[in-house]
Amino acid sequence: MDNKIVQLFQKLKKIVADMFDRKTKMEAESVERFSEAAKLAAKRLDENDIRAAGRITYAAEPESVRTMRSSGTPSRSTIGDPHNRLPSEYLDLTPDEVGPAIVGPAQATHGPGIARAHVLASRAAYLELLEAIRRGDVLLADLDPRMIANWSKNLDDFLLADLGPRKIVDWSRLAMAGEPGLWTACTADNTVAGLIWVSTRDDGAGMVNAWYVHPNWHGTGVGRDLMRTALGRLGNVDVYTQTTMGTTAVARYERYGFKIFGERGDTPPPLRHAGLCAPQVTLKLSSKAAGQ
Repeated sequence: MDNKIVQLFQKLKKIVADMFDRKTKMEAESVERFSEAAKLAAKRLDENDIRAAGRITYAAEPESVRTMRSSGTPSRSTIGDPHNRLPSEYLDLTPDEVGPAIVGPAQATHGPGIARAHVLASRAAYLELLEAIRRGDVLLADLDPRMIANWSKNLDDFLLADLGPRKIVDWSRLAMAGEPGLWTACTADNTVAGLIWVSTRDDGAGMVNAWYVHPNWHGTGVGRDLMRTALGRLGNVDVYTQTTMGTTAVARYERYGFKIFGERGDTPPPLRHAGLCAPQVTLKLSSKAAGQ
């Protein structure tokens, strides 16, 4: 009788052990399956992120930039590393077709296009300044003659190696953050023809932080539409801005009632370090003029 009880106990013990073994095995298999599923889900998320990033980058590029990829030339609108030099083709104006541009709030995908309009407009302005200096319209007592001789090279080096990569990052961050004072003029194919960025100071005065029009859209009314939109947003307040002396930007601001305010400012350090001279001037639009 005792032997039968021992045998029965051993059988029960084996059954219980088998049950625990099966349960442990099933849990292990479940964990393994979950791990594989998690890895697969993570892989799919990564692939989706890559595809989404590609769609965003593609949508942000002008058509002329998209077609450059097929020829193996580096894209002019997708470099986000501030240490990467942009290709010389980034400054090429000829491929861009001029079409009607509609002003509206900047979209998340507009950052690279905004940066390119900024760079190309800046290049045109600094070349205007060079011509003004050569004509004697702008007199700079401390100007080194070697600066004039190397102006064009220094300018393009600055735009491609410093300003361009830096502003692609800066403008992309602002656009993706939904900056409410940032407006763009865009064509049907999502090419950024111009931009304006305004804000309100703590004292209630307005600031035009940036106003750039792609050179291919100069004279088309893009700058006018952007400025009117911005001033309408700011309302009847004093508005301040800063731009470079000796460029047509001064005259453009003056058309909207801005007047030179205060003394001439120094060349910004990045430009000075690049071997360029770009003295700054502050302009003010009084609230009375803004309300007219």
